[in-house]
Amino acid sequence: MEALHVPIKRIIGLVIGALFLYISLKDINFQKLLHIISKTNKLFVVISCSFFILDSFLKRYKWAFIVKSIDDKVKKSDTISPFLIGLGFNNLIPFKLGEILRIFILNLKT
Repeated sequence: MEALHVPIKRIIGLVIGALFLYISLKDINFQKLLHIISKTNKLFVVISCSFFILDSFLKRYKWAFIVKSIDDKVKKSDTISPFLIGLGFNNLIPFKLGEILRIFILNLKT
C-alpha cells in the first residue's frame, strides 16, 4: 500500500512546482526578454557562469573538508548532492536554511 504513496507525492510535487513556475513566469514578456538576451555580450555570460561553477566547486571542497574533519567515515563523494541541494534551497528559502538542510541530507546519506 505504501508503494502507491510515492507516485502520489511525486505528482503532487510536480503540480505544486508547475503552479509556482506558472506564477513566476505569467507576467513575463518573452519577446522582450529574447530581445534583451540577443543583445547581451555572450562572453560575459560565459565568464560569469565559469566563475559560478568554479566558486561552487571550491565551496563544495571546503564543505567536504570541514565535514571530513568532524567525521572520518564521510567520503567526499557523499557531500556532493547535499551541497548542491543546500545551495539550491538557499536561493529559494530565506535565512540560509539550505545550510541546515545540507546537514540533514548528509545525515540521511551516511
